[in-house]
Amino acid sequence: MGVCTAYYLTREEAYRDGDLDVILVEEGEIAGGASGKAAGFIARDWHGAPTRSLGELSWHLHDQLAAELGGDKAYGYRRVKSYSLDAKPASQRRHVGASKPVSREANPSEMQAPTRALPHPQDWLSLPSGTEAAERTLGWLDSHSVTDLRELGDEDTTAQVTPELFVQTLWKECLAAGVKHVRGKAVGSKRNADGSVASISVETGAHDTIPLATDKLLLAAGPWTGKVAQSVLGVQVPIRELAGHSIIYRPTEALPAEAIFAAVRDHGVTNGPEIFTRPDGTLYIAGENSGAPLPPGTSTVTLSEPSVDRLKKCMAILSPAIAEGEIVSINLCYRPITSSGYPFISPLSAVPNAWVCAGHGPWGITLAPGSGKVVSEMILGKATKSADVSLLGLPRSS
Repeated sequence: MGVCTAYYLTREEAYRDGDLDVILVEEGEIAGGASGKAAGFIARDWHGAPTRSLGELSWHLHDQLAAELGGDKAYGYRRVKSYSLDAKPASQRRHVGASKPVSREANPSEMQAPTRALPHPQDWLSLPSGTEAAERTLGWLDSHSVTDLRELGDEDTTAQVTPELFVQTLWKECLAAGVKHVRGKAVGSKRNADGSVASISVETGAHDTIPLATDKLLLAAGPWTGKVAQSVLGVQVPIRELAGHSIIYRPTEALPAEAIFAAVRDHGVTNGPEIFTRPDGTLYIAGENSGAPLPPGTSTVTLSEPSVDRLKKCMAILSPAIAEGEIVSINLCYRPITSSGYPFISPLSAVPNAWVCAGHGPWGITLAPGSGKVVSEMILGKATKSADVSLLGLPRSS
């Protein structure tokens, strides 16, 4: 969120005229957390009312950014088809018949896409490679394990990026435009008489702390936003973390552009995996949303071996050939979530010149461009915003 906000601030007339300096304070690597290790899935219309306008804006901005920055080559931007499916180990299949498709309650942190039933898997998964039907469908999955398939979205409503490359591409644009980077941890602030922030203190080393004067301050520290708000400003921002393990495989054959949201009926495996093929030939699987408490920073995460093992067993059910292949990396990241399931994109009432942009949960990459655009407009005091975020305010006590 910080990088996208910085990017859109550099596109404003005030920045071009030299009336605005932008400084990003980051303790770890750029895109070192969920911004770099998430799936990178983008949905146009899978959003509840509070983020519907933001989702539509972000969809168009993703398209615009890809056109301007060569996103297809720079960070793997492409439109994809999306499916929901049910699966169980082939050994448990007693008969062939349609089972209940993946069900997602109307939770804003989950998908909200309509589904369309497709022909039963037995009609297409076992077709010879190269047939027209096989080329249209998920032929790389185990046909004996899949029991039901539904279409969730097509190239008009779903897309993807490789998130680390996406963020780094925007960051390079920021640096080229003159955005400054301070490597360190914000630990305190000095306030003006009206409660606004005059400067923040940044710890840049074991015994080094520097002051940074500021007219406007944005808190966009992902799952650490609440901790930063408390330590730097003494205010409460109710954001907590949601851990997420993932594995990236390298299949031996190229896979089509597809996203899969599955329900796997078995014990000891990931029951709700999310799988994304990527244009670099890899496959990303996630869905293990548990882990150790939030660490101090992105460089100190500790994998949960049981979570990783469940992901591997799940992959073995869905595609034994891929599960037995090369593993590129195993990762753990922490996503920021709120009790409502919707992000906070709002000024801090207790601090007149501070804003917060965090809590996007699994929709961070999807909503990042729109969030950055709207926050840049807030910071510059624009009366009209590019999206309606009126339902994304903080609790009154913040």
